[in-house]
Amino acid sequence: MFKKKFLLFFITLITYLLLNFQDNAYSQTIVNYDAEYKEGQKIAKEIESYYKIVKDPVVQERLNKIGERLQKYAREFSGVKDLKLTIKAYYSNDVNAFALPGGFIFVTTGMLNFVRTDDELACILSHETGHVVLDHHRKQMELQKKYTLVALAVIIASRGNAAASESASLLSMAMMNQYSIGLEKQADEFAIKCAMACGYNPVGLLTTMERLNARERSSQDINWGIYQNHPDTEERIKYIIADLKKYGVIINRRIAADYFRVTNKGPNIYIEKDLWFNLQDYPEIFPNPFIDLTSVIKNLNLALNEEPNIYDIRVINSKNSVIIDIKNIAVITAKNTEENRKVLEELSSRLKNIMWKNSFWEAFN
Repeated sequence: MFKKKFLLFFITLITYLLLNFQDNAYSQTIVNYDAEYKEGQKIAKEIESYYKIVKDPVVQERLNKIGERLQKYAREFSGVKDLKLTIKAYYSNDVNAFALPGGFIFVTTGMLNFVRTDDELACILSHETGHVVLDHHRKQMELQKKYTLVALAVIIASRGNAAASESASLLSMAMMNQYSIGLEKQADEFAIKCAMACGYNPVGLLTTMERLNARERSSQDINWGIYQNHPDTEERIKYIIADLKKYGVIINRRIAADYFRVTNKGPNIYIEKDLWFNLQDYPEIFPNPFIDLTSVIKNLNLALNEEPNIYDIRVINSKNSVIIDIKNIAVITAKNTEENRKVLEELSSRLKNIMWKNSFWEAFN
């Protein structure tokens, strides 16, 4: 019994050490682009025959515009002068994007609807571009072969012992998935550098991940254990923040994701899809509503760029003025009268309610 236990322990230990051996090619880029392009092209055709591809020229133009910038950086980074990014969208409610060997990238309509800005979309596509130029597909295939051979050797050495076979298989899976997690981290860091080089805001990667995390928290939480092949989203957010800081990026989520988007229809001011107020309803405060509109929207955007919380919205009374103040930015200033104080208190309350309803900051708190 002792010998059997020792044998199982020894086999398991050797398997772990072998599987934990680092891939020497971890930092290399594309080795054989022509071969990868042909492989990716073949798979892409199968995907296009299975899924309904979006033919909308506006959607494709948006993808092409971003893709052209990313392609230029990918060529410089990889040294592959003829590297081509082919980006297409297909109809699916899933929030997803993935890359194939050779530069074929697919994104779902669910993802296109989920991202709020081109910065966010560019970051997602930059991540997938990272998988391409860092040759992750080849590396995973090569490592999978190594792990399969090691697992097979353990099974043979143990003469088919069920416990040893199971241990080898589970360890192979665990180490392969840990390696995959490492590749995802690499692709995230590449995405930050790529987005910056291409003129996009890399904070878009963070804001997208934070909303995905909030989405995951609202659904059933599953601990995949050794079966998990992507980083935990909360952990992923932490190292994305660390990478952004490492590259000196100022983290302003509102600018990257256009949170609390301010628009107007005539004298009506909207935040996201919610009406804040109509300037023409308050002639005492806004005697020239279409002129005052520009000032209010400008001040509101400046204040929202500071990423305020609800408690940052205040109504301040001075001797001559009453002000809606957000983080020391005067959004609306009026003569200090009893009626104007009531109006600004009401507008302040509405603004708080809108911010509460569209509480984006909860995604990153």
